[in-house]
Amino acid sequence: MQTIANSTAQQMARGLGLFSLVLGAAELLAPGTIKRRVGMPGPNLVLQTYGVREIGTGLAILGSKRPVSMVWARVVGDLLDLATAAPVLRSDNPRRAEGVGSFAFLVMATALDVAVAVQGDRTPVSPRLRSGVRLQTRPADLPAGAAPANRLGSGIPQRLERPASAEARDNENDDHEDHDQPDVEDDGPAEETPVASGTS
Repeated sequence: MQTIANSTAQQMARGLGLFSLVLGAAELLAPGTIKRRVGMPGPNLVLQTYGVREIGTGLAILGSKRPVSMVWARVVGDLLDLATAAPVLRSDNPRRAEGVGSFAFLVMATALDVAVAVQGDRTPVSPRLRSGVRLQTRPADLPAGAAPANRLGSGIPQRLERPASAEARDNENDDHEDHDQPDVEDDGPAEETPVASGTS
C-alpha cells in the first residue's frame, strides 16, 4: 500500500513538542510554586525530574523525522503525571479546586497526545488518487503537440502527432516502391504506321 506523509499530524506533533519544552522549563525552574498552587504533596525534586523528562521529550519530537511516533513518549509521561497528581483530588486538600482544574488539564492533554499519536507519520494514498482519476493537468504544463490525459487514463499526456518510428517506416516503404519500378526511357512520340488502302 502506498503512503504519503501525514503533514497535519506532524505539525500537531511539533506543536506538542514545543509545549513540552515550555511545560518542562516551568516544572524545572519553579516546582515549588506549581505544587503550592495545586496542593501537591512530595519533594520538589520529583517535579523537577518530570521537567527534565518533558524537555527531553520535546527535543526528541522536534528533532525527529517521525515526530508523530515520538508523541507516544508524551503519552507515557502523561500517565506518570496523572499518577503523581492524583493526591490533589483529596477532599482534605485546601487547594482542591485548583487541583481538580490541573488534573482535568492533564486528562485533556493525555487525550490530545493519544489522538495525535494514533494518526501516525504516514497515511495511505486514496485508490482514486493512485489511478489518476483525480489528477488534473493544466494545458500550460503540457508539451507542444500534447493533449490532456483522458479522465480515466493514467495521467500521461498523449501525443497527437504520429510517432517518429511510424514516419520512418513510411519513408522506407516509399523508397522500396521507387526501386521496384522499372525505368522507362522516353524516346519521343511514337511513329505513325501508314495504313494500306484497300482500293487501287
